[in-house]
Amino acid sequence: NSKKYPISILNYYLRYAYCCPFLDFNAIDCVVELGSGAGKQVEILKKFYPHLSMVLFDIPPQLYICEQYLKTVFPNDVISYQETRNFKTLPRERGKIFILGAHQFPLLRGETIDLFWNSASLQEMEPHIVKNYLGFVNESSKAVYLHQWMTGVKRAKKPGDTGVIEQTQFKHYEAALTQFKLIDLSP
Repeated sequence: NSKKYPISILNYYLRYAYCCPFLDFNAIDCVVELGSGAGKQVEILKKFYPHLSMVLFDIPPQLYICEQYLKTVFPNDVISYQETRNFKTLPRERGKIFILGAHQFPLLRGETIDLFWNSASLQEMEPHIVKNYLGFVNESSKAVYLHQWMTGVKRAKKPGDTGVIEQTQFKHYEAALTQFKLIDLSP
């Protein structure tokens, strides 16, 4: 439709395209994303599948950026963190995008979601933190998509430096997601 997009949006599209042989997005109702960043993956998914209920978790500075960006793209679909921050249950409404803090991730407990999505943020965490998050995912999700460096990201020379003390690697994801069968692992 003669709209211009930055080349970076192609990467988000490629992640979606990669999943298409494995997932029927028309049959999915709820997608949970941890580490939504600026919301560009949500933009791709929602433009193709406007029916999706998207529940996004991230840290406060990123939540603000994500919320502002998505409000410009989907002005009537974004439910602000101002409204969701005191929710006691996982929100869902067809076609809506819910912005939640990472501390609210336990709302997944006892719920069923169609797809958990994480791209490049679990790899930036220590294995024990990843295990905690994926514990909720393991109990609640029907499908999982991870886009990570499976050998781990840069190690920090000492606590407080850039990097991680212990690298999260493929073995950590595999150990945490015991309810799932790996259907593809591609570079």
